Amino acid sequence: MTDIPVIEGIDCEAAIKAMGGRTEGYKKLLGSFRRDIPFKIRSVKEAYASNDLETFTVFVHGIKGSSKMLGLNEISGMFLKLEEAGNKGDVAYVDENLSGSLSAYEKYYEILMPFDDREKEEISEDVSEYEPLVLLSRIKELLEDFEDEEALKKIEELGKCSFTGVLKEKYEKLYEAADRVDYYGAIDAAGSLASEIMEKLH
Repeated sequence: MTDIPVIEGIDCEAAIKAMGGRTEGYKKLLGSFRRDIPFKIRSVKEAYASNDLETFTVFVHGIKGSSKMLGLNEISGMFLKLEEAGNKGDVAYVDENLSGSLSAYEKYYEILMPFDDREKEEISEDVSEYEPLVLLSRIKELLEDFEDEEALKKIEELGKCSFTGVLKEKYEKLYEAADRVDYYGAIDAAGSLASEIMEKLH
């Protein structure tokens, strides 16, 4: 059992179990997930309105992955289907299902408000193992606000984690994208690195 209340549409218990029982780390990630919602919705809509299916598919893929990781299985399933449609160029499916999927996703902006504790900068001992993920969350916020210099400073701070192998490659992609002020590329790279870190923690 956890001290997190039952949340509609979220299998918190399974997600926390997959994170090794780290409830505090999970709460931090729920807050980060919530903060991403307005930006992700805007980005998906803009990409699709511009007929940029490639970028559209990148963003729905990210929503699918983060939702799955945190136990939002229904939302993850919706965006998996949108991702598949984007890869196939099936605009008829996207036209029919995008609005409903985004609305279902958007409701978690209110539901997860209690977990958005952005005013607290300190990281408790319980979540020290998840510090890179907390840093990545802050980096994404800065990139979304187009604060490239501050984002780059945080990315350099993240580099002190001494990543190796695949993590090092993904970190370097993040740094390079931020260094050339490629906001969307850097945000995508940050999401990719976060997903890889979660896999290692499991």
